[in-house]
Amino acid sequence: MEDVRVKRYNDATDKLIAQVESVDLPYGFRKTYNMTNMMYMFRLAFCEPLIRNAILSPVYEQERIESGRYSAGFCSVASYTWSQLFRWSNGEEFWRLKAYSGNCSVPGLTDHVWLENAVDGQILDITFDQSIDGRGNILEIPYHLGQTVGSNFEYPRANTFAALMGIDLQHVFIDNMFRRALSKQL
Repeated sequence: MEDVRVKRYNDATDKLIAQVESVDLPYGFRKTYNMTNMMYMFRLAFCEPLIRNAILSPVYEQERIESGRYSAGFCSVASYTWSQLFRWSNGEEFWRLKAYSGNCSVPGLTDHVWLENAVDGQILDITFDQSIDGRGNILEIPYHLGQTVGSNFEYPRANTFAALMGIDLQHVFIDNMFRRALSKQL
């Protein structure tokens, strides 16, 4: 029988995969990576001990594993990485980074980062299942309180996360930078 924590995680992964499969990619979207495959890879990576040890602080690690919150601690790294991988052909953001800094409006939720589709405003929260209450229920995240955060900066932890999945994110970042610059010259 499947552990309840693993089932909750797998159900969340299935929900995210269904969501990215339903995204209608507009003309001009750069299709270097497959969103369905990448979502599956990200969610597998969150469970991988080598990646967890390289990215996350060990302070809360035991509690995260015991509670089945495998995506906890990955929100900024995963969202940033996704926003770099899936861009318009001119290097501009297709998925905008959004951030919530805890103001205690949601007990148990401090800071959180997710993505918002630049075309239709659809939320893509790769780690939506990271915050749970004492009964194991996923907390509702106040997306309406999020602020847009730019992603045109290098993020070393995200580079490490991507590298451990076989992706040269630093190269992707530089490619995006040049595409943006070139599109402004034309």
